[in-house]
Amino acid sequence: MSVLTAFGGGAALGALYFVLLWKTVERMSTSARPVLLAAASFFGRAGGIMAGFYLVSGSKWEGLIAALAGFLLARAICLRTLGRARGSPVPQSSPGQAAGHVL
Repeated sequence: MSVLTAFGGGAALGALYFVLLWKTVERMSTSARPVLLAAASFFGRAGGIMAGFYLVSGSKWEGLIAALAGFLLARAICLRTLGRARGSPVPQSSPGQAAGHVL
């Protein structure tokens, strides 16, 4: 497999992973067993991503790096689009402040 194919596969895997994560978080407030839902979702997504990375990388380290880069690009895009879909801005951290920690 080529590096571009691995990159595209990683981006597709990333989009799928983060959309499924978003759907899981949305369903947790109405679920009868939110902990079970979260655990099952995590293990399903993690297992799928590991198998997907193995397949799209072609068992080569160059392909794995390209798939990871595509996955991270999909993460950035999903953060921007799904964050705006709810009306909440994407949090910005100032220099010297850890992301997610507000003083």
